[in-house]
Amino acid sequence: MKLISTWARSVLLMAVLCVTATALHAAVPGPPVEFAAKAVEYNPNGAMVKLTWMSNREGGAPEYFNVYMGVPDGKDPVEYEKIGEVEAGANTNSYSYLTDRLEEGKYMFYIVAVNADGESKASPKKYVTIKIEEEKDPAITIVSPRTAEGIVGKPWYWQVKIEKYGKFSSVKYEILEAPDGMTINPETGKIIWEHPEEGRHVFVVVVTGALENGETITARQEFVLEIGKGENKPCAEIVGTVKDELGNNAGGVIMVWMVKSADNNEEKWMPTFKAFVKDGKYAVGVPAGTYKLRFESDMFEAEWYEDAYELVDAKSVTVTCDQPRNEINLVVTKLPEPVFHIASGKVFDAESGEPLENALIVFSPAKKDNARRAKEVRTESNAEGNYDAKLEEGVTYFATAIARPPAGTKNLYSQEYWENTHDASLAKGISLTEDTDEIDFPMDAREGYENGFSGKLSENVGHNGVSGKVIAFYMSTNKNEPTRRNAETVETDDAGAYEFTNMVPGKYLLFGVPDSSTWAPGWYVDDETAAETWKHATAVEVGETGTVTGLDILLRKAEKEHGRGRISGHCYNSRGGIIVKSEGTVQGAIPVPGALVVAKATDGTIVDYTFADDAGAYSLEVMPVGQFTVTADRIWFEQSVSPVEITDESLDVTTEFAMEPVVTSVEVPTDLVGTSINLYPNPASTSTSLMLPTVDGSVAVRIMDLTGTVLATSNASVTAGTSTITIATATLPAGMYMVQATNGATTFALPLQIVR
Repeated sequence: MKLISTWARSVLLMAVLCVTATALHAAVPGPPVEFAAKAVEYNPNGAMVKLTWMSNREGGAPEYFNVYMGVPDGKDPVEYEKIGEVEAGANTNSYSYLTDRLEEGKYMFYIVAVNADGESKASPKKYVTIKIEEEKDPAITIVSPRTAEGIVGKPWYWQVKIEKYGKFSSVKYEILEAPDGMTINPETGKIIWEHPEEGRHVFVVVVTGALENGETITARQEFVLEIGKGENKPCAEIVGTVKDELGNNAGGVIMVWMVKSADNNEEKWMPTFKAFVKDGKYAVGVPAGTYKLRFESDMFEAEWYEDAYELVDAKSVTVTCDQPRNEINLVVTKLPEPVFHIASGKVFDAESGEPLENALIVFSPAKKDNARRAKEVRTESNAEGNYDAKLEEGVTYFATAIARPPAGTKNLYSQEYWENTHDASLAKGISLTEDTDEIDFPMDAREGYENGFSGKLSENVGHNGVSGKVIAFYMSTNKNEPTRRNAETVETDDAGAYEFTNMVPGKYLLFGVPDSSTWAPGWYVDDETAAETWKHATAVEVGETGTVTGLDILLRKAEKEHGRGRISGHCYNSRGGIIVKSEGTVQGAIPVPGALVVAKATDGTIVDYTFADDAGAYSLEVMPVGQFTVTADRIWFEQSVSPVEITDESLDVTTEFAMEPVVTSVEVPTDLVGTSINLYPNPASTSTSLMLPTVDGSVAVRIMDLTGTVLATSNASVTAGTSTITIATATLPAGMYMVQATNGATTFALPLQIVR
């Protein structure tokens, strides 16, 4: 063995240490780690952002750190600038930096470590939002769920939960309209019912807080407690896998809907169960029964089991307590990568054509079952009034433009919805398959009035704010004589507050439309729950000056998501109208877009609601089995009512609404129905007679169903003047039809109901 002297070993060790030290110094530092950003030290002028990070143990030692900040403006990429430098210390690897005070807004930050050999890669970017909250008034909000279930004979306990803002010296709880035997601890809010009775029990919890100054604040909330016999307790489970066509695990939600006969006179709703799909697997406990399964996901096409896109085609799954495990595997289709198109147009003064700069244009996506949850798109007009927005293909958007005048000046333009309406319920949907430059907004100017009215869109129980829209419909001096003046629409803030300014003096009816489907739209009624029909609304009058306040629209709750039955159909003008001839189809049976269609159970509970689209079509998608009353209501029309029953064998029901327009002394009818044009009797049984003005020649008559399919045809010779033609209907089944008549260059259609 060859030995090395002590001196030689020392020299060798020193050389190694020198080389190692040189190598370490020569390395570029690693990117900062454990980087965090938080807004601190708020005041009315903004806040500072505190950044904290640690140096990376890998790479060379940093000499200092550069701090970068960017302000996102919707464009990509964000432009950053260096805002600070922090010297690296020899005895620490933990650092921080405090920014100057920043105004309300959104900011992005990252850190770079630097030494003589270069810069590190950037740390992960951190996003900080600075929002200056206005000082809140003292408030109490009840945040407990509003519904609960229990079992007969088993003690029921419930803890009322609240949120407070402000300094309270005490809080007390009480129950109103409680069933016999139910009590609440006035100090803690714990509810006890030792011997609950079967049925549906509705009671109100009142919470009163005393402030340190002696004032009191009260919150109220209605609760619904269902006490059953326990027959719907899970005794089995449905389990399975969800994979895509390549065998990869899919993620999403499995909705399980019980399909069985139920009488909602007894408040026995169809149970709904839900399970999340994780790593391609799911499991959901259910009671015995027959079910339909639906898979929903942002990344995959929604579908019913088995490979069905409509409820009526879905396969049923029967579960018994004797077979506790039921395996249902699904193969789903991944949605294609989103395709985007550019929507562009111009915002301008409708009268002068002058462009409007800085107008806000908002594209809000409608809910689509088989599309991703697209995001709201916001943009603004430039000095020439032009704008553009990137919209996703396959998604329907509703667009609105809001003029934004310079600071300190009054907005003299109405909010405009596409296509050319101030009424949000009549907004036309936009669904792009290619780029378009035709989405223009001609803005209507208003006269300058120092007036207006304001209030809050809120829950009828508890009066918590609900965000949404409020539409003001102009009336004449007599509420029962509506005119065709423009409607005006405003958006509420997050707390439900709304305000109309610069309004034409006169009377208005106010219609509240919530963003959340938890609450049903309704008409303002003074100090009462919102009305379902415009004829029961309270008219609000505003003069040339002055502001009316406190106009709170109190919305009713909608008990949605009970089942997957469906009621669909059309809302159309019962007076018919001139139509276009096109291969025998009815193209101009006048629709009633924007009609509010509401389904209620026999106890008055709102089960589902929707609005008719541009073609008057509507669809109520979450209906359980049972009997319902469905109404269609639209301002300027009489409310139309139809009883509907959904059964196990008939889950998909069609109901058409022939809506009668309101004719008043200030309105001239645009058609001649009921005078020189008539169809009688209507409803008819074996025959009906058509009276109409004619020219020499013949009248071609077609009877069609509401899809445009021709069911019967006939011809009659006529002379100039008024003619009457008898139409045989004995061979047609009972239902709704359209009678189309053509004489010379004139074609019109009238609705006909056949009864037996």
